[in-house]
Amino acid sequence: MKTVLIGAGIAAVTLTALAVPGMSQSTIQDLRSANTVTLSGQVVRLTDDDDFLLNDGTGQIEVEAETAAIQESNLAVGTTVTVTGYYDEDEFEALTLTPAGGETTTIVDD
Repeated sequence: MKTVLIGAGIAAVTLTALAVPGMSQSTIQDLRSANTVTLSGQVVRLTDDDDFLLNDGTGQIEVEAETAAIQESNLAVGTTVTVTGYYDEDEFEALTLTPAGGETTTIVDD
C-alpha cells in the first residue's frame, strides 16, 4: 500500500496494487531485448577513442564501442557493419558488432 499526497497536504490518496485484465508481468530479459535495436550501415569515421560514425543511408550516428571490439571486428572506414545496441543521449551504445561477412563481436563495457 502506498500513500500519495496531492497538493500541499490537502488530501491523501491510498493506492493499492490492482490486477489489470490482459496485462502480463514482464521479465528482465524482456526489458533488455525490448530496448535494443539493430542498425546496419557503413563506417564513415573512426575516432581515437571507442567511437565510430555510422551512416545507414538515412543519416549518421556516433556509435560507442570498446576499442578492443572495434579492432577485433577489423572495422575500417568503408566497412559495412551491423550494430545491435541502444540509443543513449545522442549516441548509440553498441552491444554487438558484426562486419559484413564476419563474425559477431560482443562488447564488454569496462
